[in-house]
Amino acid sequence: TGLAEVARNAGWWWPYERAVVISERPEALHRDEAGRLDHGEGPALAYGDGFALHAWRGMPVPAAFLAELATLTPQRIREEENAELRRVMLEY
Repeated sequence: TGLAEVARNAGWWWPYERAVVISERPEALHRDEAGRLDHGEGPALAYGDGFALHAWRGMPVPAAFLAELATLTPQRIREEENAELRRVMLEY
């Protein structure tokens, strides 16, 4: 049926009474053991149109932030004002 074909080929979709919102399947989808978006080496979620979401254990983070983790210093951790980003730094 047409509905089965949509389910096989589309990503997430939301049916409404008179319309349906359908997204493409993501090109990349990385999750941790708890099912949260998580990828330390690039986007945790990425689509073909260039949209990407970077995340660490379910928390969205700026793309440049993940690249910075490899060169962290104690001073840089102390200087971070965002408590959630500081938590990610400490977990890394």
